[in-house]
Amino acid sequence: MNQSWVYDALDTLAVLVHKAMLNDIKNYPWFGSHDNLNITHRVFEQRLSNQSHFDSGTAGTIFVVKDPSTVRLNSRELQAQIALGSKSLITLEEIYALNSVAGPRIHQRAVYKVLSILINSPGFDFESYTLRGDPLFEPLPPVQQLPTGPNSATTQYMLNTVHIEEASYEGNLRLLEEWFRQLRITSQDEQIKFAIDNVLIWIGDQLTTSRLRGNQKYRCEDHNSWDCIEYLVKQIGFFHAQMAQEHSIHEQHYGTSKGRGLAFAFNLLNRRGLSKPSIKGTFHHHLQEGLLHVSEALFHDLWCVLGRVDSLEKLRLCSPAELYALAERIVLAE
Repeated sequence: MNQSWVYDALDTLAVLVHKAMLNDIKNYPWFGSHDNLNITHRVFEQRLSNQSHFDSGTAGTIFVVKDPSTVRLNSRELQAQIALGSKSLITLEEIYALNSVAGPRIHQRAVYKVLSILINSPGFDFESYTLRGDPLFEPLPPVQQLPTGPNSATTQYMLNTVHIEEASYEGNLRLLEEWFRQLRITSQDEQIKFAIDNVLIWIGDQLTTSRLRGNQKYRCEDHNSWDCIEYLVKQIGFFHAQMAQEHSIHEQHYGTSKGRGLAFAFNLLNRRGLSKPSIKGTFHHHLQEGLLHVSEALFHDLWCVLGRVDSLEKLRLCSPAELYALAERIVLAE
C-alpha cells in the first residue's frame, strides 16, 4: 500500500458513506450539529506566499435515529403547540404538583446513590458481605427506559469539513446553506417542502446556538418559513453546559492549599494541573474525576459520623435495613 492508494480508498469510503446518509435521512428522523475546527498550519521554509498561520473551519455531523418508535417531527404541529403554550402558561400550582409527583422518585434514587457509594467502597468490601443478596441493594427500575439494541441504534455521519468560520452570524448562515447543499436539499421546491413539513433540531455550544438564534431573530420578517429559518430548533450541547458548571464550581470552591477548599483536597489526592480552569486537553476529565473522588470521600465521612463508627468496615455489622435507614438520614442531612 502506498500513500495515494490509501487516499483513494478513503475517498471511496467517504462517497459510499455519504450515499448511505442521503438514503437514511429520507427514511428516518435525523438531527445535526456543528462546531468550529481550528488548525495550525506550520511551514518549514517560509516564503511570501508560504507562511505559518492559524486557520478556522467547521465540522458538521448528522445523527440518524433508526428507532422504530421514533416519529419525524412536524413543523405545523410544533407551531401549534407553541401557540397553545403561549396562551396557557404553566402555573406555580402545576409546578408544585409536578414536584410532588417526582419528589419520591428523586428521593428514592438519592438514597440508593448514597447506599451505592458505601457498597462500592473498598473499606466495606461488599463482595464478602453476608447479606449482599438483599433486594435493598438491587438497582432501581428505570422511570422511562430508552430502547436499546441494533434496531434502536443511532447512526452518526460526518459531513465534509468546510473552510467556513462559525463565530459570526454570516458564517452560520453560510454553514446552513453548505450543510443543506451536502444533504441535497437545494432546489426551491425541496426547501419549501422541508421548511413546512419538518423540524430540524441542531445542537451546538453556547456560541453556535447564540448565532443561530440571532439569525432567526434578524430574519423573522422574511417572506417564507425557509428564509425565516423557522424549521430550526436550537439545542445546547450538554457537554459544554457540564463544563461551564464545573468551571463555576472550580471558581467558587477552589480555595487555597492551606484552607479547606478543593485545592486542599487535590493536594491530598496528589492531583496536578487543576489550579486553573481550561477547556483544552484533559482538564475536564481530571476535574470531573477529582470532584467525584472528593464527593465520595465526604460521603464516606458522613457514613462514619452518622453511623457512629470510625471506619466503613464496622458498618458491615449492620443489617441491610439499618444501612438503608442510615442512607436516608444522610440524604436528609445533605
